[in-house]
Amino acid sequence: LTVQLLLNSSNVIEVNNVRALGEPVSDATVEATIYDRNLAPVLGQVWPLQLQSVAPGSYRATANADLTLERGALYTVVVTAVAADTKKRTWEIETTAQADKVF
Repeated sequence: LTVQLLLNSSNVIEVNNVRALGEPVSDATVEATIYDRNLAPVLGQVWPLQLQSVAPGSYRATANADLTLERGALYTVVVTAVAADTKKRTWEIETTAQADKVF
């Protein structure tokens, strides 16, 4: 699961290596929600966000740039994948929101 939350920027959520019985899965339903420190969904996006298959076993989505994020605040990103055979896997990662670096 890859997530970096940036203020005032589109945020990509990506999960790789989605597998069933050792084989990459490309037909799973994969959804993500970003929660604030009170475990409320972050404002500025309709949740859950649907991730699309971009390669066998890899899914990606882009959250809106106007998410209500606070610099340095802790967020929990939860991604759930449900395969066609109804097997389910959930990933959870904590991350902080940061200002986008301009070079």
